[in-house]
Amino acid sequence: MVNDGILSILAPCLPLVIEEFRLSYTQVGLIVSITGITMAAMQVPAGLVIDRFGKRITLIIGVVAVSLAAVLVNFSTDFFQLLASLAFLGLAGTVYHPAGFAIVSETFQKSKSGRALGVQSSGGDLGILLAFVTSGYIATIFGWRFPFIVWAALGFFVLLLSMKALKEPSPENLIALDCPANATNRFPIKAIFSEIVLLALAAACYRCLFTFLPTYFVKVRGFGVPEAAVFSSVAVAAGVLGGLVGGTLSDRFGRKQTVSCLMLAIGVFAVSIVFGATFLLIPILIGLGFVAFAVFPPLYALISESTPYNIRGFSFSFAMTFMWVSGALAGVAAGSLADLFDVQVIFYLVGVFALLGATFAAKSR
Repeated sequence: MVNDGILSILAPCLPLVIEEFRLSYTQVGLIVSITGITMAAMQVPAGLVIDRFGKRITLIIGVVAVSLAAVLVNFSTDFFQLLASLAFLGLAGTVYHPAGFAIVSETFQKSKSGRALGVQSSGGDLGILLAFVTSGYIATIFGWRFPFIVWAALGFFVLLLSMKALKEPSPENLIALDCPANATNRFPIKAIFSEIVLLALAAACYRCLFTFLPTYFVKVRGFGVPEAAVFSSVAVAAGVLGGLVGGTLSDRFGRKQTVSCLMLAIGVFAVSIVFGATFLLIPILIGLGFVAFAVFPPLYALISESTPYNIRGFSFSFAMTFMWVSGALAGVAAGSLADLFDVQVIFYLVGVFALLGATFAAKSR
């Protein structure tokens, strides 16, 4: 929860950051994407470290590092310092997702892995929701830097509370859960190729939507910063439920079928943001948030089911390298297109990404 919350603080604060540093949308695309770029650069080394030294210890180190990195963001006084501090934040957040997903996938049986990964994912989604709900108001009152301090303190507090609960799955438990055999360390790149492509497209949709949504409400709809954060948080709140339900749906109806339907729905709801009247925004945002978050647990489950448990940390890291790269590049592309045209063009771009994902998932079953 804390890791994803810290990584999500910037989006609801963006209008204030843009105003202070007088940023173009291209520069906005860079600062929102730099964390993804640095996370991608270190995902594979992080996966090797996780498998070598254990998931529990690397997860603890990761939470400490991301909390310290949030404090550093507070000292940024110009665009380049902000860019550098956010780059370090990305490095610090590298190990959390692959270590966390590996622990969960090795704790629950295959038939329940979609639901379990959905619950784990929704914990991070809850952190995103809290960041969106609180950061806009805190930033309006105390400045955009202060939410980073608040969340850094929360990171250390939550870590202290959860230290005893974090456990490394035992080999005996893994065998009992019918995890893939560990007789080989061969990485199953062909088996998870389609999941990597779909993760990349889903991440591109997510990055464009939840980075620029508050700014869209301020610049186009005329909302204040707190109101824009609240409206955006409606989508994130629906996403918490989506994260819980997405894995369960895929357990029942099939992974790729579920992903295909969800990606198509993302495109429809994204484009509807532009055309929807103000009174329709709430139901559109609920639908958009639900499907945009629900698409990830089925993909995590597919990667888990195709990977021997002794290299699962590496497998998740490898897949997430492409996920973070795609999200980062999409953020830069979206910012550049917004400078050329208008911020509304970003939602059409999401529609294109989503349609590609729905088609690819349907054909790769």
